[in-house]
Amino acid sequence: MKTDEIIAGLLDLAKDRESFFREDGDDEVFRHDYAVLLGAISIIESCQWTPVSEDLPKEPYGCLVIIEVDDYKGEPKEVLLPYYAGYDGQQWNDEDGCIVRPEITRWMRLPNAPEKLLRGESE
Repeated sequence: MKTDEIIAGLLDLAKDRESFFREDGDDEVFRHDYAVLLGAISIIESCQWTPVSEDLPKEPYGCLVIIEVDDYKGEPKEVLLPYYAGYDGQQWNDEDGCIVRPEITRWMRLPNAPEKLLRGESE
């Protein structure tokens, strides 16, 4: 099953749960299921490689990127950059603000930091 089919199925389930809690007088179980399904969709969508031909990031930082380079035989090959980059609306830059020269073919948003770190707690 492909990712977009999984997302469509989860969205259908979420719509069903939403109709149940709206019809059944604000049922908390269905409301909880609905929220969990929407959260799962959000996580799945944020963990996908997006071709630059389809979309570009809205934020100027915080992406992993795949570049196209030639291998030792001169054949094009896609490679994950070992650092994160961002798109400022005109060009791709690395974390130091330097322009990324190789052609970027795909990008993915960085995941959120662990909840404990966001709250300032140690492991």
